[in-house]
Amino acid sequence: MLIHERYLQHIHFIEERIRQGKEVKYYNDRINCPVMTSQETDLTLHYLDKIHIEDSNTMGLEITTSYLEKQPIADLPINQEGTLFP
Repeated sequence: MLIHERYLQHIHFIEERIRQGKEVKYYNDRINCPVMTSQETDLTLHYLDKIHIEDSNTMGLEITTSYLEKQPIADLPINQEGTLFP
């Protein structure tokens, strides 16, 4: 949820900047939005998809995670039931 809220704040900031007639030079294809610096053009947001916890008597506790990758931010399951997001 924090990533999504931060993304929305960024979009609002960019929209306000454009409304004021200020230049926005760069675009990030990965998150599909304008950005302020060339360094941000490669920014990727990693959304946690699943956490798997397995308790093995011989190896102890094993935790594995997976992330949603290469998915437009608008398509991420921000508040869908059954996801890790509240």
